[in-house]
Amino acid sequence: MENIYIAVRYLHIAAGITAFFVAPVAMVARKGSSVHVFWGRIFFWSMVVVAFTAIPISIYNPNIFLFLVAVFSLHLSVSGYRASAARKAKNVYQSILIDKSIAGASLLVYLLLIGWGLYTALSTADTAFGIIAIAFGLVGLRFSISQLHKLYWPSTTKMNWWFDHMNGMLGSYIATLSAFSAVNFHFLPPVVRWLWPTILGGIGISIWVNYYKKKFNKLPEQKVIAK
Repeated sequence: MENIYIAVRYLHIAAGITAFFVAPVAMVARKGSSVHVFWGRIFFWSMVVVAFTAIPISIYNPNIFLFLVAVFSLHLSVSGYRASAARKAKNVYQSILIDKSIAGASLLVYLLLIGWGLYTALSTADTAFGIIAIAFGLVGLRFSISQLHKLYWPSTTKMNWWFDHMNGMLGSYIATLSAFSAVNFHFLPPVVRWLWPTILGGIGISIWVNYYKKKFNKLPEQKVIAK
């Protein structure tokens, strides 16, 4: 059993490193190009492997925080992928049902993450991880609620799927960066080590989203091609 655990752990680390380094390639590539699509898919499947290997790791060495954060990163990457893929779906009803199920299930997970964070912060000495869990839970909860709102009341924002794709993929990368920081930046306090990517990344995403909104609003829908 120990050998299986070690193998899964190495696979988890390898997938995480892959996701960490290939994401910037997809980010800087021309959006919609073969380079962007190829490396974006590598990043997505790497994140899937990261999440699914984190689950047995967190069970073998009981760690509910690792488990919930794995679900958090998986939800963001799947949401980013679905935002792009769903617009090409042949069965729109089935596609919307899948997205509603994903958003609804993730919302419950984020409520659990917030609940675990409150319990940890208030009833144990590990206040830092409680604060981190609450912060991640609130970010994820906001994302899930936004998803459900758009599914029940579709947005009229031009290229709305584009922004959902960006938010999901970039948010997933921020989760990867957070894990990298937590493992390597021991000179920082635990809360800072985990949350600085979320704070700076959130600001960066807002700036990038506003840039593209202004860009898209100046162009006819059929001619919107981002670089």
